[in-house]
Parts: sequence; C-alpha cells; structure tokens
Amino acid sequence: MNRYTEIRKANTDLAAVYRETIESLEKLRGMFSSEFDCARLVNSNLDYSYFAFMDSVVRQKGLKYTIFYDHETNKVELYLSGRNRKVNDQIKALLGLEGGVDWIYMFVLSEDYSPEDESENSDIYEKALSYVEFIETELEDIV
Repeated sequence: MNRYTEIRKANTDLAAVYRETIESLEKLRGMFSSEFDCARLVNSNLDYSYFAFMDSVVRQKGLKYTIFYDHETNKVELYLSGRNRKVNDQIKALLGLEGGVDWIYMFVLSEDYSPEDESENSDIYEKALSYVEFIETELEDIV
C-alpha cells in the first residue's frame, strides 16, 4: 500500500506528503541537471509528475528521456520517446520495435517510491544512467 493510500485512510495531511514527494522529485531532477539538459518538473495534482531530460545523442535524433512518477501506483519510470509521434515511429521501426505506444523504451526505476528515503534518489539516478547507457548503445547504429 503506498503512502497516499495510507494517508487517505488515516485522514492525515495529504498536502504535506504531496509537498514532500514533489520536493524529493525536484532533488532527483537536480541530480540529472548536473549531467543533462533538464526541463522543469511538471506536476498534475495527484495524478503524475515528470521531467524530461536529454543529452546530445538523443537530441540529435529528435528524442528525449522522461522520468515519470505516478502518484497512484507510486512507481518511478524512465521513458525514451520521440519529440513527436512521427519521430517515435521512425526510431521504433529502425530499432525493429513494434507497438502503438507513445514511447520507444520504458523501464521501471522504483516500484514503491519513498521520498523520505534520500538514498532512493541516488539508486534511481544510477539505474537511469545504466539504462541511458544501454539505450544510447542501441541508438549508435541508427540515423
């Protein structure tokens, strides 16, 4: 059971937990901004929060990475997607990937995000970097 569900049932301060989560995601974004160009953190109430980031490899191919947090499932995920559906579909075809989803790759970085655990952001960051390395190796041989 995630913290939002626990808080709702306990009827405690949901706003405080939301702020804590957003502050933790901002810290995570700050970790990425030291190595990548990062967009601002986008919040959608209690639905989701995300930020995009990129380096020269994905930028040249019209791609971007996104760290996505789902407030309901409490998962943190990494996505690679095109700047639009046309680029997305072109890259998927070049990589031999199929499907009608709006992303090329998706990896779960945390199954149960704990914003109060400061070491979790470091773990998420390290996992994301390993997936970025994998993705960029896959992208080396395509236009």
